[in-house]
Amino acid sequence: MYLIDHTNATKVFATSLGNGADGEVILHVPESNAFYHWSGNSTMVFEKIQDTPPYSITNIPVSGAPGGETFGAYYLGGGEILISNIASSFKLWDTVGVVALGSLMSLPDDMRGLINQCCSSSVTAVGSTMFCGDPVELQVIGGESAFQWYLNGSAIPNADNSTYQATMPGLYNCIYTDSCGVRDSVEVGIQVTTGNAATSNAGQDVTICASTTTISLLGVIGGTVSTGTWSTTGTGSFLLPHLPSMPSTHSVQQTLLLMLLL
Repeated sequence: MYLIDHTNATKVFATSLGNGADGEVILHVPESNAFYHWSGNSTMVFEKIQDTPPYSITNIPVSGAPGGETFGAYYLGGGEILISNIASSFKLWDTVGVVALGSLMSLPDDMRGLINQCCSSSVTAVGSTMFCGDPVELQVIGGESAFQWYLNGSAIPNADNSTYQATMPGLYNCIYTDSCGVRDSVEVGIQVTTGNAATSNAGQDVTICASTTTISLLGVIGGTVSTGTWSTTGTGSFLLPHLPSMPSTHSVQQTLLLMLLL
């Protein structure tokens, strides 16, 4: 077995493999951190190779009727392997060498090599999932057609595009079609929550006289903000800056419009 550098095709020897009577199939199983190797027809070798140095090999005795030489292998998960063989049939193996009774199905011809079509699609939110008055935009990335959005398990009328503007809190998901078929995002739905809108209040209006030199103000902020800034319009100015959530005493030079900015 060799390792190949995918950037320049350089090969490096990893380990020698068992030698069966004919044919070679290698399958990587991430759950086992190992490769599985089939070799031979009348004389069969089935072995496990660790996928890190020194690539230790363990021979695995086969029990059951494998149906002859292995032509293709695909890992199904949970220790199960789908095998195509020289007998033009699908068999179910496991990673400890047990071959299930019977064939899953007969094939019209030998299938040399098995692959699974992979599709990448997902449901996500564009920005924050907190609803604070403005809609939360949801979208399907990689979907192709037949979109239907759901809120708390119920179909949303006319919500049949790849994007949806959520205006209510709750769990959103979408059923749609991509190049692998129909997908249901129910397991990875998006929870939209309600947030407190940002609020500010500069206090009550106050009438001042020309002889007044100072005036106290009480600004209050709330919701999703914790800081603010005092500002003015007009030609007056503050004597000193103060935190917006505390009473503030300011000198008054001329008539001012006092505002609390978030």
